[in-house]
Amino acid sequence: MTLDPDFHQKLRCPETGLPLEWLGADDLADLNRQIAEGGLRNAAGEVLREPLEAALRPTGQHVVYPVVDGIPLLLADEVVRLPA
Repeated sequence: MTLDPDFHQKLRCPETGLPLEWLGADDLADLNRQIAEGGLRNAAGEVLREPLEAALRPTGQHVVYPVVDGIPLLLADEVVRLPA
């Protein structure tokens, strides 16, 4: 399932108000590798155990919001900080 393009363009980061962009395939693969190694947690401190099907990143930021079953999880506790 994918987001309707018109709807996607209206989405904003709940913390910064910045537009959201899709995380690229290479970055998503790297993120999922880190999840498989047990090295990532969300802001709530929960270890991510399942690979992400997609993620949205606020423009120019080093965080992502997971997309699960086609639904963006735009909650402060769900945000994942990307390693530098």
